[in-house]
Amino acid sequence: MIHEDLGNKSSMASCLGNIGNIYQTVGQYDEALSHSLRAMAIQEELGDEFGVAVTANNIGGMFIRIGHLETALKYLEQSIEISRRLGKKFGMSKALRNIGQVYEQKGDYHTAIEYQAEAIIYTKELGDQQGYAVALSNMGVAYQKIDDCSTALSYHVTALKLALQIGAKQIQVEVLKNIGDCYLALNNHPKCLEYLEKALELAEKIESLDMLVEVQFSFSKVYEAMGDYRASLRWYVDWSKTRDKILGADKQKLVAVMETRLSIEKAIKEKEIFRLRNVELTQALDELEEKRHSLAAAYHEIELQQVQSIKVNVDLEVANRNLVELNKEKNELLGIVAHDLKNFITSMVISGESIRRYFDKLSREEMFRIGERIEIVAQQMMGLIRGLLDANVLESGRISFEPEKVFLPNIVQSVIDAYCIQTNKKNIKIEFDYKETNLFAFVDKERILQVFDNLISNAIKYSSSDSIVHVSIFETCGMIRCEVCDQGPGLSIEDQQNLYKRFHRLSAKPTGGEHSTGLGLANAKKLIEGMNGTIHCESILGQGATFSIECPQI
Repeated sequence: MIHEDLGNKSSMASCLGNIGNIYQTVGQYDEALSHSLRAMAIQEELGDEFGVAVTANNIGGMFIRIGHLETALKYLEQSIEISRRLGKKFGMSKALRNIGQVYEQKGDYHTAIEYQAEAIIYTKELGDQQGYAVALSNMGVAYQKIDDCSTALSYHVTALKLALQIGAKQIQVEVLKNIGDCYLALNNHPKCLEYLEKALELAEKIESLDMLVEVQFSFSKVYEAMGDYRASLRWYVDWSKTRDKILGADKQKLVAVMETRLSIEKAIKEKEIFRLRNVELTQALDELEEKRHSLAAAYHEIELQQVQSIKVNVDLEVANRNLVELNKEKNELLGIVAHDLKNFITSMVISGESIRRYFDKLSREEMFRIGERIEIVAQQMMGLIRGLLDANVLESGRISFEPEKVFLPNIVQSVIDAYCIQTNKKNIKIEFDYKETNLFAFVDKERILQVFDNLISNAIKYSSSDSIVHVSIFETCGMIRCEVCDQGPGLSIEDQQNLYKRFHRLSAKPTGGEHSTGLGLANAKKLIEGMNGTIHCESILGQGATFSIECPQI
């Protein structure tokens, strides 16, 4: 090094620190720590307190990345103590952010929030936009850990806007990944994948291994949550490979030796055996370096075995879950066939037998009522069979959608008109309200008709006589929202948790003896999601229920 040759120790310490920061950026923490520790030793020798504070903060950040939290806290406390004494607010703000991260990783989220809040004050006061963006993102992570995803997202979104303004790509990757994790916690998997894809693209573009490994791990988690275990495994393997590049078992040992080296150097300087101990530690490092290749090969073999074992376990778990689910659905289906169809057929047999036996004695009006009963039972059987067939097609993924421009109020009105007999019979009034004229959605006309048919028929089915069902359609944030609100018995918490499961029947019963298969809402959810829409329910037991769907607006 030129500065070393010239005897300029201050410049040499600065260069070593800069090289350490570069190695940290690309994820080579062994080299990053080696250069930074050398820089700090020179700064202490020169009595450069501010330089020691800056380097100690950088070293603390490196130890956070590799999970050595107590060691990180030691360096960060040293950094903030010097910065406070010297009145260096910039150094204080950086150390506060890192200390907040330590407590966040230790699980003390409220302490983490306190440190990040203090860091936000300093960075804002100093006009440090990059530090401000980092502190906002760190605050978002802490709130996410206490399950306050709404607050977390507000911090992350603000941090992302600022990072985009100043062109801080490393911060952009981290914030995009954090936003993706928030949406994973909220079970919004499409949004999660959208932000993780952006984070992945940028991490690969700037060649940031330490961020790439975190993004890959988040992909593995979201696909596991979605039940796509094969995709989850693929991302886990990618994460494992990247992690191996950053920090293998041999590098962990090198880091441990470097920590020991620094502490010994400080302890033995006054005993005049610095050179001897330094030689011993250098030899230890050299021996570890010689063993690195054999350790790497052994580690790689173990990693391959672990991956293979995980793959086998995942495949077995998926197969077992599928078998359990199929067996459950088989039993449900047999129950429907054995119970519901049996009741329908029995009713038709009794009605037919009545006609056969008492044909000569039945009046025209009585014959009409029996025929009407047979027709109703036949329609109920057809509805059950149609529901089973639709459920099978939806579950197999063979259903196709043909979206077009559809004026939703016309569809809703046609469904309301089709149920006039049922509403008149129970004296139920349907109030249909819409004001906007641009209520066109990009949906499959037949499929959306099925969805509305299910929601409106359910509202009629579970409403008591002389009640009101309110249906409304309006625009909201580029979507068209339709709400169906009834005055029925409402839904229990358990019912709401199982609302869209196939064959699940509600604890509340139809008020007019109508039939229910437990398939309608499950099919409706599949259909609306197949058209890029959503379905949602709000209900308080005893106070009715409101079902709402949202469709893409044209």
